[in-house]
Amino acid sequence: MQSLQGHQAIELTPSPSTGGVIGENIPLIDTFQLALKENSDFYASRKGKKFTSPLFGLIRRLKSHPALRDLPAGEAFSRLSKECNVDWASTFPDVAIPSLEFVTAWEQVNLPMGLSLWHFIKERVTTEPLTLRRQSLCEGYASYLGIAFQLQRLTPTKDILLPVKQISEMLTELMKKTVSAQNVSYYCRLAKQDGYLRLTGAASKPAAKAARYRFSLSRFSRSGVETVDADFISTEGCFFSHGNDGSCGIAGFEGLSGKGVSSRSSVLAHAMPSAETSKAENATKEQQNNNGDGRPIAPHSISDILKGVTPSKPKAVKAMSLLSVWQSIMHSKCGWQEKLSDNDADKLVEFSRRTDKYGPLIVDFVLRNWPGFGRYAIGPDKRYPTSPDVGFFFAYQAKAFHFWSMHDLSETETDALIKASEGSRFSFEELEARYAIGDDALFQTVAEALKYQGLLIEETKGWSIGKMHFGSLAELEEKYIHDEQFAVDLRCLLIAI
Repeated sequence: MQSLQGHQAIELTPSPSTGGVIGENIPLIDTFQLALKENSDFYASRKGKKFTSPLFGLIRRLKSHPALRDLPAGEAFSRLSKECNVDWASTFPDVAIPSLEFVTAWEQVNLPMGLSLWHFIKERVTTEPLTLRRQSLCEGYASYLGIAFQLQRLTPTKDILLPVKQISEMLTELMKKTVSAQNVSYYCRLAKQDGYLRLTGAASKPAAKAARYRFSLSRFSRSGVETVDADFISTEGCFFSHGNDGSCGIAGFEGLSGKGVSSRSSVLAHAMPSAETSKAENATKEQQNNNGDGRPIAPHSISDILKGVTPSKPKAVKAMSLLSVWQSIMHSKCGWQEKLSDNDADKLVEFSRRTDKYGPLIVDFVLRNWPGFGRYAIGPDKRYPTSPDVGFFFAYQAKAFHFWSMHDLSETETDALIKASEGSRFSFEELEARYAIGDDALFQTVAEALKYQGLLIEETKGWSIGKMHFGSLAELEEKYIHDEQFAVDLRCLLIAI
């Protein structure tokens, strides 16, 4: 790697005694020079091992500088280019598209150089405390939620771990009084009860697996101010009248109590139950849905709901029904709709073939919660189509499946799910395997997103991605399956996958 034009390289030695982020008091150009050296050493040590971005070490150091730490990737790149006079092509001659690698690595690096995860979380919880709509009587509860909030912000599309020991020690430091492991477990139960946390994977001692959770980021602004109350979800400024920003908290698009109604709902006023009827129904449900000691029964997952439900014999797929669902929901929001283009229609038909009877349920939920889906698909800081777009939906259909499958179903949705399962050619488990994400993502999932982002390009004779050319998608898929590092490289191009 070459030095910056017009600047002499400065040799800087980090001091281990500082204990915090290195480089806070040195000029940006000096930090960049140090970052170049560290990145060169780091990348050289990683060659031949699992894929690491060629700019990973550089970004970790740069994110420790106060001038760049809180900037989005694009702004950080522009500021560096301008203030440090960076010629990216000559500085990184072996990197095909330095700007793309920079943006990708910037999104992947969560911890600046010099900070441990828990040091970073403690700093954020201290400087950016959560502001709850309702103050809890339990001292330390807001700090516990703050820890979960900051952990989830680091990986918005993945599950988080909440280790009791580490959190107990951190809360003890923050509150300056002893917080036991039992206290932390109580905070966790309270957070699940209040709808802030949702258990996504149970702990298993024999398998040495910790419990996994999702924190409801949609209830908070980026600064940590709670904007959606646990007992009331405002419909002001929402999309499709299904909760703030279309996310509607953890309980899905019908509200936390499962019966959210607004004046803009598509349900006619005379069709709504009377106050007396609703009161009687709620009393009956409360009696049915508790364990005998007043504790509510936890909602079941889709897998639990579908236990014992056996798919019927294969039936012909009515592909047009999915197009009708899409157009019907769009009509209810925006009025008369133009006919879908042939390309969009083909995409919906293909999605219908892949999901069978589950397809309309997924489309219905995603379209009615579009902003929440957009943020889930590509991250809260990225741009997504403001109104439902077939191309975007098809590119991130695996994320659409998970977005739908993770929400808590209402009684009506549960009935529809069971009916779909009984008549579908596929089981729910088959769809889970087909739409795996992360390291288990199938080639089809990665390829659709790559095509949408313009990274996988169809040419006259085959397909190209970067400087590589393949005669067919089948050839590309073969390499993805058998070349592990190549598969990792492709997934790393997609921040969302």
